[in-house]
Amino acid sequence: MAVALPTNSPARIPTATDKFYPDFVARLDDDRRMVIGYKGALLAGSGVDDTNEKRTIGRLREKTSGQKGLFLVVEKQIDGKDMRSRLLDKLGA
Repeated sequence: MAVALPTNSPARIPTATDKFYPDFVARLDDDRRMVIGYKGALLAGSGVDDTNEKRTIGRLREKTSGQKGLFLVVEKQIDGKDMRSRLLDKLGA
């Protein structure tokens, strides 16, 4: 089940300059946690430093989670894959 988080949510991730509030946090059926940040057209793409920092932090959190955490920055289209395809890839579905 995924829920949208209010901006004052305790689910915040520190960045170099402030905090990142993910758009969705879900506990999956296998007890893994998935954190999703959605980026619209203005913040999408690899040329946006803030989005790149969040991707880097997410990858690090995934790597150190002992396979209990997933992180995904979702954009409309990346490398020819839409949001749904990227989400399914991340879940291993």
